[in-house]
Amino acid sequence: MMNHTILKKIACEVVEAITPLIINRTINIIGEDGYIIASSDLSRIGSFHEGGKIAVDENRIVEIWPDEVNNYKGVKEGINSPIVYEEQVIGAVGIYGKPDEARECAALLSICVALYLKQATYFLNNAKRKEQKSSILELLFTFDKTKAEILKEKIRWFNKKVVFPIVPIFVKLKGNTGEYESFKLFLANNGYYNKAQDILFSLNDGFLILKQNYTSKLIALIEEKLDCETLTLLACANNYEDLIASFSIGYKLLKTQTKKFADASNKDDLAQLLLTDEEVRNIVVQESWQKLEVLSSPWVVETMKSFVTQDGRVQCIAQELNIHKNTAIYRLDKILETLDLTTSLKFTQILIMSFMLFSKGGIK
Repeated sequence: MMNHTILKKIACEVVEAITPLIINRTINIIGEDGYIIASSDLSRIGSFHEGGKIAVDENRIVEIWPDEVNNYKGVKEGINSPIVYEEQVIGAVGIYGKPDEARECAALLSICVALYLKQATYFLNNAKRKEQKSSILELLFTFDKTKAEILKEKIRWFNKKVVFPIVPIFVKLKGNTGEYESFKLFLANNGYYNKAQDILFSLNDGFLILKQNYTSKLIALIEEKLDCETLTLLACANNYEDLIASFSIGYKLLKTQTKKFADASNKDDLAQLLLTDEEVRNIVVQESWQKLEVLSSPWVVETMKSFVTQDGRVQCIAQELNIHKNTAIYRLDKILETLDLTTSLKFTQILIMSFMLFSKGGIK
């Protein structure tokens, strides 16, 4: 059902636009409660119109002839037609005059009002969507996880069907020549834009997609078909707090990346930021320790220390810990798998474990 305030605003605009075209006839627009919300006769606004109320309640045209005026409250002779919007009766249009003379004009007016409402609400909804998108971006770029509930409300208004995980993707086209609608059409035509789930933003220097049901094939498609300057894949988010947190690292990666494609979930791509940005370092260290909580074995920390001091050499680790080489391999595999570092460069593995150990008092 249309918001009453919006209907009243649009109704006034309709009457103002149409009145000059209809000479010697009063035009009224009546709300669903039977009260006139807009009129070419300003003195009638706010008064009750029984003919309009009947038209709304019974969804039918109500003709009032001169000799019937006294049978209704607040009416003059004329025709009252229901306004139907999205299969709902939301009000009525009334036009003054003898019904046989005003009938054709009333029918046309009713159609005009409905069309105007559709167009006006389309623009209003677009404006509201832009406002909501702007609010979502502001929340994401605060990097403040305490705003997660507000972000949830904004996204659920904009997009009712939210399915985690969500992967944010920044796309910057060369020359910044990409247009929002053409980029959205490109995604949709290739099966990678679901308007019921995905949210696409136009930025000053590219696009941001909050992608549900992410697949790496999307990145491959964009790289193949579009002339990209950079593609930045942020960390996969499993909830709204994760989504905000992914931006605190991902946006810094976006601003510092030197290669065409960068993935914030790939620790190799974060190596430079880990060395230079304390906030990113602290986030990665904290997340890494949380991941390791599933490994409660006492050998975890001592194996990490040996891995760092022995520069990742398995034979040396086995000798230092006085364990079999296969045992050392098993322990390292478990640690690296838990930290999502299995496929990372050895430099990155050692770097992250070093920072983790230093955060707990150093390597002794």
